[in-house]
This record gives sequence, structure tokens and C-alpha cells, in this order.
Amino acid sequence: MSEIDSFGREIHGSKFKGLLWAGYEGWIFENLVHCGYAWTQTLLIKRELFDIIGLFDEKLFASNDRDLALRIASKYKIGYIDQPLVKRRRHENNVSNNFLELIT
Repeated sequence: MSEIDSFGREIHGSKFKGLLWAGYEGWIFENLVHCGYAWTQTLLIKRELFDIIGLFDEKLFASNDRDLALRIASKYKIGYIDQPLVKRRRHENNVSNNFLELIT
């Protein structure tokens, strides 16, 4: 994942670049627990998996992405593609600017 600012310009030296999966493959549940972040826009998930693990928990305010990723990683091996698949726009109103909200 790469980051862009509110004008669409790439943010160099982003602290999120490569942080989510950081090249981990296979059984990565423990790595993901300690990582703290999960953005599901970078996940490719088979539809039938949602029948098994469920959908997003809508009761969670900001950590529903992490919850879903943890449920997947607890039961399945994870693959990794070493290329940016999305661009995350960062601005002052991003919910993810408050890291404590994301991980609680």
C-alpha cells in the first residue's frame, strides 16, 4: 500500500508502506496480532470464506478491518503480493490518524 495526500501526491517515507503484512506469508496470525494494523482493501478473499468466518463486525467503530483479518489469519494461510495494490489517501479527518482507536 502506498499513501497519497489530500491532493493525490505520493507521500514519501510513509510509515505505513509495507507495514501491514510486511512480506509475511503462511500462518501469520501471531505477526498480525503484534502488527496492530489491517486494511482489508488489500485483501483478496474468496466469497465462500465469508460464509465460514462471517462479515465485518459493524459494532466495532474503527478496528473491524483488523478483526476480520485476525479471524481469517487464525484459520487460513495468507499469501503476499509485493506490490502496492491500493493508494491510501491521508488527510486530517482520517479515522486512522488516531492509532489508539484503531487497535482497541
